[in-house]
Amino acid sequence: MFSKNEEAENFSGCFNNCHSLTKVPVGLFDNNRRVTRFTGCFGGCDQWTGESPYTKIDGKKVHLYERFDYPDYFVTPVETGGCFSGCGELSDKDSIPDYWR
Repeated sequence: MFSKNEEAENFSGCFNNCHSLTKVPVGLFDNNRRVTRFTGCFGGCDQWTGESPYTKIDGKKVHLYERFDYPDYFVTPVETGGCFSGCGELSDKDSIPDYWR
C-alpha cells in the first residue's frame, strides 16, 4: 500500500478509529524508513488482530516501536503517542512501549 512512498515522514492518524480494520500486512511500512510521526496511526483499531507491523533486518523482526534501535536503517520516530491505543488484541501488545500507546 505505501511501498512507493519512500520519502513519507508522517503517518499520524492514517487508520485512526478504523473499527473495521482487522488485519494489517506486517510489512506495510517496509519502504517507509524516513517516518518520524506515527501519532494515533492505529489508535482505536479495536478489531485488529495479529502482529503489529515490522520490517525484517538481517532476518530479525524490527517492529515500528523498535526502529530507534536501528539508526542505520530508519530515521528515529519522534511522535508516536497513541499509535497503538485501543489495539488490545495484538499478539505483541505486551512488547509495545507505553509511549507508543
